[in-house]
Amino acid sequence: MISQFFIGQSIVASDNLDFDSAERSGLEAVTQLGVSYATETRASRFSFDADGSISAETDEAVDVVNPSVSFAYSTGSRNTSLEFSGSYLQDDVESLGYLSTLTDTGDLDLREVVLGTGTRSDVRLRFGVETGLSAPFGMSFRGSYTQRDYSNTTDPSLSDYERASATVTARFDLNPTTRLQVALDGSRYDVDNAADTLRETTRLSSVLTTDIRPDLSASAFVDYQWNDVSGVVDTETEGFGFGGGLELARVNGTVSLDFSSEVETTGRQYLLSAGRAFDLQRGQAGFSIGVVKPDDEDWQPLYSANYLVETPRGGLEFRLFQSSSVNDLNQDLINTAATAKYTQDINSVSRWNTSLNFAQTDTLTSSSTAQRMDIGLEYRRELAQEWDVVVGYRHALSKPASGPDVDENSVSLSIQKTFDWRH
Repeated sequence: MISQFFIGQSIVASDNLDFDSAERSGLEAVTQLGVSYATETRASRFSFDADGSISAETDEAVDVVNPSVSFAYSTGSRNTSLEFSGSYLQDDVESLGYLSTLTDTGDLDLREVVLGTGTRSDVRLRFGVETGLSAPFGMSFRGSYTQRDYSNTTDPSLSDYERASATVTARFDLNPTTRLQVALDGSRYDVDNAADTLRETTRLSSVLTTDIRPDLSASAFVDYQWNDVSGVVDTETEGFGFGGGLELARVNGTVSLDFSSEVETTGRQYLLSAGRAFDLQRGQAGFSIGVVKPDDEDWQPLYSANYLVETPRGGLEFRLFQSSSVNDLNQDLINTAATAKYTQDINSVSRWNTSLNFAQTDTLTSSSTAQRMDIGLEYRRELAQEWDVVVGYRHALSKPASGPDVDENSVSLSIQKTFDWRH
């Protein structure tokens, strides 16, 4: 068993504490508290985390900000696994770059750029059970529920919602190199906006994966999807979808090709992409180039790239990716996000970090663009065992599709302490 307690005290000077056009400058004192606990046996694991901050700003009352609580439990045997997790998280909207959710596979589903100020609260529950892990036939069930609430926001596009989904999958290992999966999944997305948008989707799919030869694998899928949207415009779409991909292993990485044609809530969408991944001596790199065509829209390019490398005294990370999605008004979006981080050890007790985050949403229907960007610079020095002092600078910029641009410059000084116990 491992327990950990964290405490930090920060002083922040900002020229725009509320991150809005009023540009109220001042000081903010933040006390950060956090606790975590984890225990693990041969068959199960449980973890619990809780943290939050106490904030006092110039001309404002003392307040509790950004509280979060999360837990996760998993257990299993040779043939069966079960996992359950839940969390409550509250964030200041101004600290977010874009709206996103994590899929069951851990991929980031980029939705829209977040603008303005306010508070966002998330409640998330996830459940999963799988049987037949070491058998040629297996079944799995996964379900998730998310409730998102906004308060005191200045961006009118941010709406409360509830999202629920469930998936049942049957797996057939036809032989050592070929697998067939048949799945039935459904989702419900209920938005509390002016139009009371409700989006319900049901999908029946089958996926076949196989190794054609030791260095070449292929996959293909076919599905039938039903989409029902009510709110701004009542629409019903349904139809067959299909797609596939190839992956070729090379000496230093892989080459991939993927295509798909699926029925979305806005109509049929086509996607084609090709990618190359590289295994480097101290990291990895890759890129992909593709095109997507939403219904009644022109072909749109999609790019992605990543470069992660460790240096003898630090590391460099760069990621760029684009995706297509549909907003609460059932409009097609092209989303772009880029992150860059660099860490460098100065000596055995100090280091500095730099970061750049950029996000952009292009609404194809209205030809509008919204952007968010922030740049950070941090110096960290170890004062004593588990004691650190951190000095930082941050510049944030918000460019909405309509309305004035907003920016902020802030400088912070903090002292942090972490206590660890092993039972």
